[in-house]
Amino acid sequence: MLRTRSIHGVLLTLSLLIIAAAAHAQSGTTPIGSVWDRYYEALALRGDIERPYMTIRQLSRNAWEIPESLEHPWQDHRGPQGSTARSGAWSARSLGVESYSSYNSRYASGGNDGAMWQGRGFNTRLQGGVHGNYEQGDHRLGVTLYPVFWVAENREFELVDPDDITGTNVLFGDPVYGYYSRTVDLPQRHGPDPIYEVGWGESEVRYDYGPLSAGFGNQALWLGPGRQNSLILSNNAGGFPKVDLGLRKTEVSILERNLGTLEAIAFWGRLTPSDYFDTTNYDDHNLYTGVAIGYSLPFWPEFTLGFNKVAITQWSDIDANALIQHFRTEIRGYRGDGGQQASLSGDFFSPATGTNIYVEWGRYDFSRGKHWIHVPGWSSVYSIGGRQVFDLGPRRFALLSVEHTNLLKSRAQMLGPSDRWNSAGFYRQHNVGTGFTHRGQILGGAIGPGGHSQYVSLAYYGRQGFIDVFVQRYARNKDVLYFTGQSEEKDGTLFMLGPESDARQRVFAEMRFGIGGYLHAGAFGLGSRVTVHDTRNFNYQAGEDTWNTRVELTVNYKL
Repeated sequence: MLRTRSIHGVLLTLSLLIIAAAAHAQSGTTPIGSVWDRYYEALALRGDIERPYMTIRQLSRNAWEIPESLEHPWQDHRGPQGSTARSGAWSARSLGVESYSSYNSRYASGGNDGAMWQGRGFNTRLQGGVHGNYEQGDHRLGVTLYPVFWVAENREFELVDPDDITGTNVLFGDPVYGYYSRTVDLPQRHGPDPIYEVGWGESEVRYDYGPLSAGFGNQALWLGPGRQNSLILSNNAGGFPKVDLGLRKTEVSILERNLGTLEAIAFWGRLTPSDYFDTTNYDDHNLYTGVAIGYSLPFWPEFTLGFNKVAITQWSDIDANALIQHFRTEIRGYRGDGGQQASLSGDFFSPATGTNIYVEWGRYDFSRGKHWIHVPGWSSVYSIGGRQVFDLGPRRFALLSVEHTNLLKSRAQMLGPSDRWNSAGFYRQHNVGTGFTHRGQILGGAIGPGGHSQYVSLAYYGRQGFIDVFVQRYARNKDVLYFTGQSEEKDGTLFMLGPESDARQRVFAEMRFGIGGYLHAGAFGLGSRVTVHDTRNFNYQAGEDTWNTRVELTVNYKL
């Protein structure tokens, strides 16, 4: 099956590879979550360089500045980005070419991988691009062409049967491939056939005036300090077409008085459902708007406060209120068909000690009035994590990373009325139907609605690359179990009393054990990772245990 977001992308990909080969000065601009992006972040935590962002990340903001005189582990190796060719006010540079492949032996598994969907069997992705720039004084106009092509073998595997989970059903969507929980467009498998797709990837057009920035394109946005799971928005799904206005990280001063450091962005975009969601009662597209702010005090620059808020509305309901919904002061669902999510975060990033500690707390379809006092945890989720750099000398270091994320519904929600409101959860939205998704993938945390994750990683960086080991416990959508069970009727309304006695025996959970690394080899960079999934209660079937082996291979070509 062919799915294409732009047929011109095929020709564009080929032309970019030719253009990129002509570029010649190292650039520190890297895609979110790439090998080099994680490396630059570690250098910033060591105090070698400065982060170009606070809590708002995207390719155009990931412009790392690496001094030529800096001594660091990979100083003898050029990043995947090429050098820069200049002619007066004009410049161009390649952004490198990357091939990524994975293989899942038992079932679909993947996350934070953009538009790509990684099913059972073989999956591969090719991306590469070039950036052109015109700069005159404080004015900068840039064009980034960074398309993506991916393929998924998409072999058959056993799916969850909604009828096996008491109290749930496929309310919308394809009854064969659709998700097993209501009000979210999250197919378990994207159809019966192999998939290949061409898209615009991280392409965009952007104009900057000093620290002010405006852009139009598909670049992924990552909001918040989380690294494995970002509550509101990440690159777990592919980029969606949007317009954004913002302020790059900049020091704010009035009358020569430093007021701290600020960054901000507001955006308006269009989301599209997957091929496996029934849009009979819904629009083919949704309006997705958001605002994000990061701020640090002048006397405590190591600590950043963050605020993110997004709103989703059916495309046909667009009006003036919908366009400014994410700016409105009353924190409640949109008066029409839509919903909201918001989060507050704190990020302590101290190069002096090599320590990064962060927390993000989020809510959705906000309660109002006395609920803030009675049940402050209603509809809330959270993520907490940290990183620590261990300096082993100028040319080597170790990095310890931990993160815990909880996207389960609160106990108060579990005991609420058993109706369509109680069926909601983080990323699910009953009025919009598709929930907070784009083309069948969650916009935020990779673990998805009702997910629960604990992650620990230890990486060693040396002159020729890095090696890391990690362990993760991941429990899939526990809400579908805890929402089921015994209930009682009161005044015509059905209230939940609690889960079935055997619900805890059917938690669909994985222990993931992995080892990986990256090796510099001349003009190439070679990365690999092997992960073994020890899976318990597969598809919520008590005692049905299985294994999944996941193998990944990344090849970067440094033009």
